[in-house]
Amino acid sequence: MTAAFDLLHPKIQEAIWNQETPWERLRPLQEDSIRAVLTREDHVILAAATASGKTEAAFLPILSKLAEEPDRRGVGAIYVGPLKALINDQFRRLEELCHYAQISVHKWHGDVPASKKKKFRENPGGLLLITPESLESNFINYGKQLEWIYSNLEFVVIDELHSFLDDVRGIHLQSLLARLRVAAGVKPRMLGLSATLGKWEVAQRFLNPSRPEDVEVISPESSRGDLKVVLRSYLKVRHEEAENAEDEETGAIDDLAGDLAKHFRKDSNLIFTNSRGLAETLADKLNQRSKREKWPTNPFRIHHGSIGREIREEVEAELKASGKKSMPVTAFCTSTLEMGIDIGAAKAVGQIGPPWSVNSMVQRVGRSGRREGESSILRGYALDYEITKGANIEDRFYTDLLRFGALIELMIEGWLEPLDQDDWHLSTFIHQVLSILRQTGGTRADVLHRQLCEVGAFSKIDPTVFREVLRGLGKAALIEQMSDGTLILAPDGEAIVEDREFYGAFASNEEFSVRCGDQLIGLIQSDLLPPVGQHLILSGRRWRLVDVDGEQLTAYVERSSGYTKPMFGGGGGFIHNRIVAKMREILTSNSALVYLHEDGMKRIIAAREEYDRLRMDERAIVAAGPGLRWFPWVGTRALLTLVTAATQREIDIDCCRYHLHFPKLDSLEEFSRMLADLEYGNFDPVDLASFLPTKHFHKFDEWVDGEILDQSNALRILDMETASAAAARLRTNMSGKK
Repeated sequence: MTAAFDLLHPKIQEAIWNQETPWERLRPLQEDSIRAVLTREDHVILAAATASGKTEAAFLPILSKLAEEPDRRGVGAIYVGPLKALINDQFRRLEELCHYAQISVHKWHGDVPASKKKKFRENPGGLLLITPESLESNFINYGKQLEWIYSNLEFVVIDELHSFLDDVRGIHLQSLLARLRVAAGVKPRMLGLSATLGKWEVAQRFLNPSRPEDVEVISPESSRGDLKVVLRSYLKVRHEEAENAEDEETGAIDDLAGDLAKHFRKDSNLIFTNSRGLAETLADKLNQRSKREKWPTNPFRIHHGSIGREIREEVEAELKASGKKSMPVTAFCTSTLEMGIDIGAAKAVGQIGPPWSVNSMVQRVGRSGRREGESSILRGYALDYEITKGANIEDRFYTDLLRFGALIELMIEGWLEPLDQDDWHLSTFIHQVLSILRQTGGTRADVLHRQLCEVGAFSKIDPTVFREVLRGLGKAALIEQMSDGTLILAPDGEAIVEDREFYGAFASNEEFSVRCGDQLIGLIQSDLLPPVGQHLILSGRRWRLVDVDGEQLTAYVERSSGYTKPMFGGGGGFIHNRIVAKMREILTSNSALVYLHEDGMKRIIAAREEYDRLRMDERAIVAAGPGLRWFPWVGTRALLTLVTAATQREIDIDCCRYHLHFPKLDSLEEFSRMLADLEYGNFDPVDLASFLPTKHFHKFDEWVDGEILDQSNALRILDMETASAAAARLRTNMSGKK
C-alpha cells in the first residue's frame, strides 16, 4: 500500500485488509481523496467514471475521522442519495467497512420501518444514509430534535451530484442543508460524487455558493476503454392506419424486439427507454417470444418507478449476481437505473429512442464498460414513422433518428448541456416557507428572509419578490400573520404540509397500488387506470383488472392473455439549442455517420435530399400542407418563445417539436412585424410570459401571484436571445439577402 493508506485510521486499514475480496492497492482517486480530506480543509468534488471507487474514495477518509472519536454523540456524517435503491445499495457496501471500524451506520427513507427510525433518533450516531425527502421529514416531524441528532455533523456526502444540479430536488437539497447548518449550529465539509459533469464551476457553486473557488476538484484520467456505438432505425405506422392497439407499431416493435433478442440475450445489459409504456411493451413482446420460441430461460426483466419495490430489488440482485453465476440478465429500465446503483458489470447499454439530453446519454452509456480497459458499448434504436402520402413534414426528416445522431455526435465531441442559473425556484421557495413554519410553529418574515435568501439557497429572490410571494400566500389563505408580526400556517397551509406528498418539492400524481393476491406488482396513475374487466400491462406481464378499492387506492388484477397498449404518464423534455443545430449540421453535411446501420444511413440520405428539395438552406419557410411552415432550428425554449410571441399577436399558429405551422396566410404582414420586433428587442419578456400556454411547471406554482410568476417564467422558460437571432435570420432570408 502507499503513503495515502498510512494516513488512514488503523481500524480502517484493518477493514481494508479484511475485505472479502482483498484489495491489492488503492485506486488513484482514492489516494487523492484520502490526502485531500485528511490533510486539507476544502470541500471536495470527486468526479470519475462509474465503478471507479468513488464511494470508498469518499468514505475511507471520512470513516477514519469518525473512528478517531468513537464516543461521538450524534451523526458524524450523512450521505444524501437521490434514490432509495441507491441508498440501500450503498448501505450494503458501507456496512462491512463500518463494522470493522465500530461505527454505526443507518439508513432513512420511506421503506425503512418506523421502529428503526425511532431507535436511531433515540441514539443517533455514526453514518446516516438519507434521501432529500426524508431529510425534509426530519424538519417537519422532528424539528426540535435536529440539534440533538446533528450537532456533531462533520461531513455531508452528496452522491450523483450531477442529478441535483439545475433541478428542483437540487435547490430543495441546498435549502435543507442551509437550514440544517442553522438548526444544528454546524458547518460540515461537503463532498460531491459524480460520474458526469460539464463545467466544474456550477458544481463548485452548488457545494459552496459563497466561495466556489474553495471547492477542490479531483478528477483523475479514466483508464476505461473506447466507446463503441451502433445506431439502427425502425419505422412505425401511424395510429390511424393501425387496425388495433397491438398492431399500432407492429413491424417496428417486432423487428426491434428481434434485434434485442439477438444482441441482448447474452451477458448482462441495460436497455433504457424514454417511457415506462415502451419498456412494458418490449418486455411483453420478448416474454411472448420466449414462450413461442421455447427459450430455455428468458433473460429479460423490467425495472422502473411504477414497479413494486420487491420486484425491482429482485431485478437488481439478479443483475448483480449474473456476472458471478454466468446467468445473463438484461433489464428494460427508465431513469431508475441511470444512477450508480451497483448492478455489476453491464456488457452493453441499449437506448430505445434518443434521450432528451447529452448529459443523460453520457450517464447511461457509462453504465457499461465498467471493467478496467473495457469499452463502453451503446446500441441505439430510433423509432420514426413510415413516410406515407400526406406525411408530416417532420416525419420526412426522420427526426428521431436525426436527433439520435446529433446526440451521439455531441457526445463524441465531449459537449454537455450547460446548466441554467437564472431560475428563482419560487415553487420550491414556497415549499420551504411552509416547511419552516411547520418546523418552528411560526416565525417572523425577516427571519425567514435571512434563513432562506441571505444564508439559504434562494439568494436570487430579492426583497421585493420575497414580500410579494408572502402576500400571495396570505391572499391564498395558506399563511397568516399574528398581531406581533409572526407568520404561521393557516388551516389550508396546515393541510398541505400534512399531506403525505409534501416531503418532495417536486409534483407527483396520485397512484394506485396494483396487486395480484398479496403480491404488489407496481403502481399506476389514477387517471390511467382502465375500467374493471379491461387489461393492462405492468412489470412486463399481462393482467386483467378485477376490482378497485378507491379508499385504499388499490387495484386488484389477475393474470391474463389479453393485450392493451401500456399507458403511463410523462412527456418530453426540453431540447437544447445546440442539439437542434447539430441536427441541421447533419442534414447539410455529406459525411457518413459511421456508427449508423445501412437502413438508417439511407434514411439520413433521404432526409438530406428532402432538405435540398425544399431548398431549406435558402429559405426557412416552406409551403407544406395547408399554410406555411417555419423551421428556425432552435431548441425547445426558443421555439416556445416564438410561438408565444405569435400567440400574443393573435397570429394563428401551431407548434410542432421542431417547427412552427401557420395554417392561414392572412396574417403574414403581422408576422413580419412580429419578426422585426423580436429582432430589435421590442417584446417585453414578462409581458410575453403572460401569454405562455402553460404557466404552472412546478408543484406550488399555482400559489405564486400572476405577475411574479410571469417574471419567473420569463427567466426560466423563455429564450429571448435565441428567438431574436432566429427572427433576424428569417428576415434576412425573406429579404433575399445573403
